[in-house]
Amino acid sequence: MLNSKFIYTSNKSIYLPQGQNPEREVHEDWGIISHDKQRKLYAYRQIHIEGFVNQYVLDYLSPDGKELSFLTESFENIAAGWRAKESNKFLTHDEFIGRFELAAPGKDFEIYTGCHLWRKVTPT
Repeated sequence: MLNSKFIYTSNKSIYLPQGQNPEREVHEDWGIISHDKQRKLYAYRQIHIEGFVNQYVLDYLSPDGKELSFLTESFENIAAGWRAKESNKFLTHDEFIGRFELAAPGKDFEIYTGCHLWRKVTPT
């Protein structure tokens, strides 16, 4: 956090070689979540190593704050009409489910990537 006004995100995913993609692939993205006081919403700006820049707005926040999703309002460097959704569900302090969905122009969302993560607790 930067003076309790911004949340910084960072992601690195390594995809091992597989059938249609025989080369190992590395994806990275950085993001900033902020509160846009003028529009009275939360915005999430995400920059991808592949050259995409996504700007999302908070689309859903559960009453308990454990589930949230951001929906794109703009893309850079992708054809017009595409949409993306970032969704997160916090099951416990140490367990998290994340999902990234894409929708081609005129199509419904499809899961592109997902993860279910647990914090590794090491004995002291």
